[in-house]
Amino acid sequence: MSSSDDNRIARQAAEWFALLLDDNATPQDLQRFRNWLDQDAAHVRAYARIEQLWGEAGVVPVLSHQSVSRRKLLKTGGAAVVLSAAGFGAYRMIRPAADYSTGTGEVASFDLPDRSRLRLSTATAVSLEFNAESRRLHLFGGEAFFEVAADNRPFTVTAGKLRATALGTAFCASATDTQAEIVVLEHVVRVETGARSVRIGAGQAVSSVGGRLSDIHAVDTETRLSWLQGRLVFISTPLSAVVKELEKWRRGRIIVTDEELGRRPVTLIFDVSRAEFIPDLLRQGISARVETWTPWLTLIRPL
Repeated sequence: MSSSDDNRIARQAAEWFALLLDDNATPQDLQRFRNWLDQDAAHVRAYARIEQLWGEAGVVPVLSHQSVSRRKLLKTGGAAVVLSAAGFGAYRMIRPAADYSTGTGEVASFDLPDRSRLRLSTATAVSLEFNAESRRLHLFGGEAFFEVAADNRPFTVTAGKLRATALGTAFCASATDTQAEIVVLEHVVRVETGARSVRIGAGQAVSSVGGRLSDIHAVDTETRLSWLQGRLVFISTPLSAVVKELEKWRRGRIIVTDEELGRRPVTLIFDVSRAEFIPDLLRQGISARVETWTPWLTLIRPL
């Protein structure tokens, strides 16, 4: 294969990767992508190469200047793989400075200076600023559980647009690019966003999307916080929601190619220490075709 063919296929692979990063990709898009993979083994290799760069170097593929407007990919704030006639080049993402963090598929526990306990879920980063008047923490992304030691100083966690303040309690905060949530396990937490403030108690949660605070709602904390026990528990949960959560625990994409299949409720339990076996566990646990195309790409299709 000529270098021009290699460059053409590499560009196509980058375009597909750009499209699949967008959660608005349609079932027709997914079918066209699968057809493209089927056409040539070189397509699979090129796509795997881009995912490898993403997975190993923490990079985001960007198309060359002529086609960069196809998708705005810099969802994580970094820039990186630029495809040009010269081939691939990688630049690491700029990540926020964090005092405590975990990688994909990792969990960790830490003792804080005030004797509070911090537990981090997969791909989570937290910074802290303690002084004589306050205890402040910032959740950059991921999910963190706080067992707060009694202290006269308020303990405040900022997660996205939410700010949660507690004295002597246990609660969880999670944050993505678009949403943040606070779940309380013990006692009461005050949650604020903008000018609105609410108090939520044990077994309750509140979230924020686009800066708008949701109503307080009850939550099954045993299931919602099952990762604290080393498990992921899904009970009658739509497959698409299950997949979205599982993607946090391993590198690469898991894509449900059929909307009806994505809405199908499933009940599954995963061991977080075996995240690399998620495709195999899905094959055993759901009535669907689970196809692993590359180490970073799994498609789920109807039987």
